[in-house]
Amino acid sequence: SDVHLYDQLYGLQDPKLNVFSPFGPPSVDPGYYVETALDIETVHSLAPAATIDLVLVNVDFVETPSAFLAAALSATKYAIDKNLGDVISQSFGLGETCAGSAYLQQEQQVFSKARAEHITLLASSGDSGADALICNGASYSDGQGIDLPAADPLVTSVGGTSLNASVNSGKYIGETTWNEDASGDG
Repeated sequence: SDVHLYDQLYGLQDPKLNVFSPFGPPSVDPGYYVETALDIETVHSLAPAATIDLVLVNVDFVETPSAFLAAALSATKYAIDKNLGDVISQSFGLGETCAGSAYLQQEQQVFSKARAEHITLLASSGDSGADALICNGASYSDGQGIDLPAADPLVTSVGGTSLNASVNSGKYIGETTWNEDASGDG
C-alpha cells in the first residue's frame, strides 16, 4: 500500500513487483518494512518499467551479526541462482569486523558468480559514514569501520547525501555526505 500511494503521488503506474520468501516469511518489523518500501519506491522511480523482484530474508531467529550477514547473503545467492535480474541492490550492511574468514570466502564465491553472469551488485555504504558496528568476540560497539557487503571489491557501494535546496525555487545550493555516528554526531 505504501508503494501504491507513492506511485499515485508521483504519477507512476504500480510496479511489476514479485515477492519471494524462500527461507520462510519473516515477521513484520516496522524498521525493515519502512526500509524495504523506501528501496522499492526508489528503484521504481528510477526504472519505472522494470520488474522488481524482492527477496525477503527471515532474520527472526538470527542471534549474532555474523548470522545476519549469512542470512542476507543467502538472499543475494538466491537472486543470482534464480537469475532474477541484471542488478541486485543489497540494502543492508554490517561492520566487516563481524565477518569471519568462512563468511568472506562464501561472499566471494557468491559475488564472483554474479560477476561471471554479468549481474551488477550494489550495496548501501551505510547511513552513518565511517561509523560501523564493531564486533569483538561476544561484545559489540560502534566505531570507525566499513560495512559489508559494501567493502567487497565486486560490489558498487552507494552512499547518501543531504540536499540543501531553496524552499521556494528548488534551486540547488549544495549537499553534504552522510557521515554521522549512531548518536547523530558528525
